[in-house]
Amino acid sequence: MDTSTVYTANDAFWNEYTRSLYTYTPSHKTSTITMQVFNSDSWQASMRTIHTYDASDLNTLIISYNYVDNNWQNISRTEISYTGDQVSLRNHYTWQTNQWILSSQYVYQYQDEQLFRIYVNIVLDNELTAYLVYEYTYNTEGQISQATISYLADVSFQNLRYTYTYNNLGKISHLLVQKEISPSQWANYQQSIYTYDANGEVSELITQEMTTAWTNVYRNLYYYQTRFSMIETIYQYWQDGSWQNTQRYLDEYLFVSNSDEHQAQPNPTLLVAPNPFKDKVSIQSPKTLSPLARISIFNIKGQSINNLSIHSSGIASWDGRDRTGNKVASGIYYLHIKDGNFTSSKKLLKL
Repeated sequence: MDTSTVYTANDAFWNEYTRSLYTYTPSHKTSTITMQVFNSDSWQASMRTIHTYDASDLNTLIISYNYVDNNWQNISRTEISYTGDQVSLRNHYTWQTNQWILSSQYVYQYQDEQLFRIYVNIVLDNELTAYLVYEYTYNTEGQISQATISYLADVSFQNLRYTYTYNNLGKISHLLVQKEISPSQWANYQQSIYTYDANGEVSELITQEMTTAWTNVYRNLYYYQTRFSMIETIYQYWQDGSWQNTQRYLDEYLFVSNSDEHQAQPNPTLLVAPNPFKDKVSIQSPKTLSPLARISIFNIKGQSINNLSIHSSGIASWDGRDRTGNKVASGIYYLHIKDGNFTSSKKLLKL
């Protein structure tokens, strides 16, 4: 992923909110993540995270900064230790009075090469105190079948139990969360239901909570440009009997993974020319489109402003007009094609 932009829903429009810009190491590990906020019609720096790797390419240090008064200022620091290639310890620090202060610690334990317990210690009254513990059990396929969270230092929290169910592709299909209402007695609290597309990629995630019955709470919708390359996520909440938009993530990829070699390959995206354009732009898909293909143009607020027709040659064009025939203003627009399970997007710049 090169850029991830977050939009918030407001009066049926998508408004730019934040975006994250990614850079990578030569081995394709995340190097920096810079978050920006959209303010006064421009993107402004907000936060940055820098990852450091050792000679074995293991992530050993993560430092986050806030951008304040035209300077990057320390926020948090995570130091990661390993036994072999397995994480054994994570120490988290916060920046206070011009020094790094330990705030929490994660201790990892393994059994038969599988993570089976994580102890979380936090600093209370200047002392490192056992706070909670995660414990994991696995099925015969080596997948997590159950996880429990037990609180050690704060009895006001109820212990939680997560039970995982998988489909025939080995991917999670259902997650049940229960609360311990009394010793060894568990009550349903929340469940997540996963739906997958024809390529085996998650396309929908619905979260429900138990009241007198299971009730919808949240829904995530996922759209892909190519397999393994997610380009759009829409977050919704349930209100008055229908799903309401709350946030939208648009991702732009510089590289995508090859399913066999897992190496970075050029992104087989839409072919558009010229781009930037002034009067007309031609569009060609990297695959042959069916007559049922949908080609749409969106503005930066996420509003659909036009739908395009496909020529017999398989090429479409846009003359820079909305669906009422009026010329649109100069600026950034997004072209989106959906044809069955195939989706692809491209950013356009109209001069």
